[in-house]
Amino acid sequence: MVVQMPTPHPELLSIGDLADATGVPIETLRMWERRYGQPASQRLPSGHRRYTQGQVRTVRRFAEAVARGVRPSKVMKASHEELDAMICDDPVAPIAAADEWISAARTLDAPVFRARLAAAAHGRSTVVFVSEIVAPMLIAIGRAWVDGQIEVRHEHFVSQVVSDDLSDRRARAVQRPDGPRVVVATLPDERHALGMEMAATVAADAGAQCTIVGPDTPLAQTAAAAAETRADAVAISVSVANGGVASRRAVKDLRELLAADVRLFVGGAGTRSPRRAPRGIEYVEDLVRFDQILRGMGTAAGTGTGTGTGTGTGTGTGTR
Repeated sequence: MVVQMPTPHPELLSIGDLADATGVPIETLRMWERRYGQPASQRLPSGHRRYTQGQVRTVRRFAEAVARGVRPSKVMKASHEELDAMICDDPVAPIAAADEWISAARTLDAPVFRARLAAAAHGRSTVVFVSEIVAPMLIAIGRAWVDGQIEVRHEHFVSQVVSDDLSDRRARAVQRPDGPRVVVATLPDERHALGMEMAATVAADAGAQCTIVGPDTPLAQTAAAAAETRADAVAISVSVANGGVASRRAVKDLRELLAADVRLFVGGAGTRSPRRAPRGIEYVEDLVRFDQILRGMGTAAGTGTGTGTGTGTGTGTGTR
């Protein structure tokens, strides 16, 4: 659906802006509009697409519903109430004092926010801190942005402070001599890195020798990194914005590129384990389980022969 627009408007977003603001790839946005008429664009005289600020929230909600396994054709036709019902089943328990975290985000005061993170981490193990504090806090911040309580600068600020905190924790982690070698990445077109960083932080704390190759990594490059580091496992984080059939297909393709004895773990808020997971793909229900698996890989990983094809049945705790 295209609405002709006579003159540009400075508050309108390009399709690239919309992709950056929602994490939904440009090609997916084009495909949704072509097939379902959503998100409906306006057109400049030049023919370029433009979108309103209000469509950011709508597209984010579309992406959440699709990642939860609802067909795009059904999502695009849903009413506001129906869409709410599709996306209300968060796998991560809400964080206490969410309003206080949101208020702290509005200050844009990094030392204050870091101090709040440090206080929350006190007395908690790394995996508990990441899964029970960081993950639900990021969901609360993301929802606050979707609902218009904060602006994108506030969400980006929180993401950066949390990323720095996780990086510091990985730097302080002590690798086990026999710890598994793990490559951590996302799938191609995945713009969100914090789920990957949380998984890497838990892996490092478990004693793994962790190599992060980053977000939006081509499958062949992830496989090459696994070969070059003689990895025992590859861990893939999938966000809400990138979950669905395409991500499951990409995971299968990655499995074919990896050596048979390299375990492939998949987790994050965008994952939904199929009833019967393909052989050699392990859907990890949450970071606590990921931590347990890695701590149990010591002996096998020490000899470079770690294997396994467990299936898992949960949804993961990575953020969008």
